Amino acid sequence: MIKHIFFLLLIGFFAFDSTAQNGGVEIDGSQNFILIKGKKYYIHIVKKGESLYSISKKYKVSQKEIALANSGVLLGLRSGQKLKIPYIEGQTNVPNVRKKHQKFFYHRVKKRQTTYFLSRKYNISVAEIIKYNPDIKNGLKVGEELKIPKVIVDKENGIYNNGERQFALHKVKKISTLTEISSEFHVDYDYLKKFNTNLKENLLIGQVVRIPKEARDDDSLLVKRDTTKITKPFVLDPFYFADSISNPCESFKYELKSEPFKVAVLLPLFLEENSSINFNIKTKKIPLKRSSVKFLEIYEGMVMAVEKLRQEGFSVDIHVYDTENSKAKIKQIIGNEEFKKMDLIIGPVYTANLKPVANFAQRHEINLVLPLSQNNDIVKFNPYVFQVLPTQAIRIKQISNYLAQSYDKSIVVIHNGTAAEKKLIDVYRNELSRSFSDNDTIDKIVFKVINYKDLESDGISDALSVGLENFVIVPSTEEVFVTKIINELYSFSADYEIALFGMKKWERFKTLDLELLHHLQMHYPSANFIDYESNQIKNFVKKYQKIYKTDPSYYSFLGYDISYYFLNALKRYGKNFQSCLSPYDFVPNKSGLQFEFDFRRTNKLGGFINHSVFVLKRTKDLHIKKLDVNKVHDVYLEHRWNW
Repeated sequence: MIKHIFFLLLIGFFAFDSTAQNGGVEIDGSQNFILIKGKKYYIHIVKKGESLYSISKKYKVSQKEIALANSGVLLGLRSGQKLKIPYIEGQTNVPNVRKKHQKFFYHRVKKRQTTYFLSRKYNISVAEIIKYNPDIKNGLKVGEELKIPKVIVDKENGIYNNGERQFALHKVKKISTLTEISSEFHVDYDYLKKFNTNLKENLLIGQVVRIPKEARDDDSLLVKRDTTKITKPFVLDPFYFADSISNPCESFKYELKSEPFKVAVLLPLFLEENSSINFNIKTKKIPLKRSSVKFLEIYEGMVMAVEKLRQEGFSVDIHVYDTENSKAKIKQIIGNEEFKKMDLIIGPVYTANLKPVANFAQRHEINLVLPLSQNNDIVKFNPYVFQVLPTQAIRIKQISNYLAQSYDKSIVVIHNGTAAEKKLIDVYRNELSRSFSDNDTIDKIVFKVINYKDLESDGISDALSVGLENFVIVPSTEEVFVTKIINELYSFSADYEIALFGMKKWERFKTLDLELLHHLQMHYPSANFIDYESNQIKNFVKKYQKIYKTDPSYYSFLGYDISYYFLNALKRYGKNFQSCLSPYDFVPNKSGLQFEFDFRRTNKLGGFINHSVFVLKRTKDLHIKKLDVNKVHDVYLEHRWNW
């Protein structure tokens, strides 16, 4: 059975928003080329009545070239079908495609558009539009292409400095005045007016105001400093024993002759549907219920950890319960008298089933391990819960720690205006302010936030710095938007030094060419990292292959690491090990095969969340590298309890 499913790392067929300000011509797909396996293409959506011949003429590409890139098109086209159109090097085969960083927009006139409308849209005078398009003196024609100057060169007023734009753009979203804008951005009114001579005092929605960069507050981020230090954090923690006399953790001694520890494992294995599965055999038969495969792999990893511990002199009984992703089945399981005798519970994996098990664990004082959930609410109020996967905020914190090592960079955030993205940006602001606080020489860092929905490509080029490395953060999980921004950044990378900061889940996007992520040296936080060159990993893989006749997956490593860590905690401290874990503790396998464990309480009476996060980097030679991040070893000294 093939355990690893490799995604086809092709950019799939999708349509970009094709009426961007810097294009104008409405093309069915992206106005810029995209990469598929290193080759450049446009995407075209077939319209009713179009033929292969008409499309080939439109793009100036032969029918044969289109057919070679799209199997089956010679049998006929259908409306809505998406075609890859080969990009011909040295030839502009789409009318509106222009080289980046030219001085003009190219706008295709639509119905009811006037020169006044265009002057407002592009923030220049009607006279300037006519100057570059003298044929429109007698009026505009629908479909006519116009040259719109991007910026009127005005060196005397400082709009250009060695070819670099010295202002940012603010689009008016509600009726306001220049006086209000000058107050909002803390810019002297006369100074602001000098850069916006074409604007009147009363502004209309949609108008764009030039804000001198040196005056913008949102181009920098103040570093916050907190001089308070918690020197004895555990005095406040009722679950931590401060001295060896009252500390039962020090007095616990495991003996092999003792009763075996009892561990419950709750997994949706769907045993009835997979009736052919026998956990004692060395092969798995096809077909298996697809959703159960990864949980079977978790179990396989657990079996290997238990076997290793038994060889090391540890006795444990594993009780596996098939939850079938059923609330009724969960209720039946925890209602069993046997279940109350458990020393540790691992699972369940689905968020919908967590609450009843967590409540049961708290009532009976049994530690509960959540192997896959990132639901922070349960952990906040239950001191017996351990969440293995770090939260998004913890991941951002580690990225911020990494960024703080290089403070001579420009940090640019590009978002699409969604509430979720804005929430993450606020987390970045807070964490970056904290991360830079240790450097007494820095009071501000360059931090620019670009709403692509408002400013589009010009907002990006306006924010990027020449001669300075740009750390570009894209806090989005929207596949089409992310793919569009990656292609934009790739086109800018010839002129700007860019290091991209993104998310691990982008790897699953079918429309995204992973080679571009390597070209942009994407950095991302990850809870796991497997070094296949290490002898430890090689030995595990070899043993796993021998037993299960296949390669271990992410879930196999997960099952092994969780089991080995928490069973060692039982062996060292007993059932109530949650009272004994601290930053100074060294439970065996704190550094697992793919995980590291650094559990910290969420609050005074809450549970634990793993704070260990790797910062990974995709290199230009197509490798993934684990970066060294200067962690604070005395982690609790920086932790601020919220009570």
